[in-house]
Parts: sequence; C-alpha cells; structure tokens
Amino acid sequence: MGTPCYVGTASPHQPHLIHARYVHFDGYPSSLLARLRGIWAGVARRDTNALTGAVLAHDWEYLDPAVTATTPCGPGGIPTQRPVAGVGMTLGTGEPGGFEPVTVFPLSLATDLGAAWIYVIDPASGTVAVYTGDGEPAAIHPLAPIPIATHPLQPLARNGFSPTTANTSSRRTPTPGQSDARRPRPCRPAAGRCRRTR
Repeated sequence: MGTPCYVGTASPHQPHLIHARYVHFDGYPSSLLARLRGIWAGVARRDTNALTGAVLAHDWEYLDPAVTATTPCGPGGIPTQRPVAGVGMTLGTGEPGGFEPVTVFPLSLATDLGAAWIYVIDPASGTVAVYTGDGEPAAIHPLAPIPIATHPLQPLARNGFSPTTANTSSRRTPTPGQSDARRPRPCRPAAGRCRRTR
C-alpha cells in the first residue's frame, strides 16, 4: 500500500496557492526527502528550479533518483507509464500522449486531496516545507546537507570530545525553579576529618 503525497512549489505571484504533482508511493518524509535530495543532487545538478521543473513535469507512481531509462514498469503497469531517468516512474495518463494538468490548491483545502503528506519546494531558500495531509506545517528541511563545520559541537569534537560517547547518565536535570549551578556534595568523614568530594 502506498503513502500518497503531493510535491510541488508555491506560486510566485500567489504564494498561498500550491502547484503540485501527485506521487502514489513512498510519500513518507523519511523516504521522500532523501529521494528529493538525490534528484536535486543528480539530474537537477543542485539547481532547485530544475528540481521543481522535473517534479512538476508528470504525476508519479514513485520518485527515485536510481530510475534509469530502462527501468521496467511494474506488473500491470499502465501502457503510458514510463521511466524518467534520475527522477522516477510516471503514473501514466491512461491515454497515449495525454496531458496531465498540474494540481493547484490552497493549503487550507489540502484535506480534499486525500494525501498523507504535502511537500512544498522553495527555490529561493533551497528548502522543502513538509505539511501533513490536512495542510498543517510539520517541518522545513534543507536540500543541501548541513556542513559539519557549522555544527555547534564541532569545536568540542576537535578537542577529543565525542558527543556519541559522552556519559550523560550522571548529569542531573534541574527541576523547575531549581538552579542548574553545581551544589557542593555533602561531607563524608574520612580518617576522622571532613573533606568535600567531587
């Protein structure tokens, strides 16, 4: 069973209107975002306008940058269904040479589409906004990977600190109204005298 979605972009002159194409399978964000990034980095050559143009060219059975011109259609495929190298498998129109219109809708009416997810590519910022099937915003993801050098933990990693191996189990979490400053531990008698331990 597929996870249907719509992928497109906002109209430059009417940003409340989305121009999108239907994608029948693999519309869940963990799958589709990786596929959009693959298409963007491959066929679109990191050009977000080219990515938008490629996606808006057809309705899709699925998007997949690994599709080649010789990828076979699935069993029982529609005769007009065809692979588009580096983008995906078209859904097909049922008519040879048929035209597939772009779906245009405001996000406020997204529930009428019956899709699980809606992806809006923003060519200006190079991001993909993810909306739930009812048009509610879920997240915004960059198409380009974030360089590690800009990650806030990078300076710590150069000093030998590894966030994946750090022992955080002994770190206490302050309760509301409690200071996060370290409090001295109680004295323990050691050889007849009291000393602070850390």
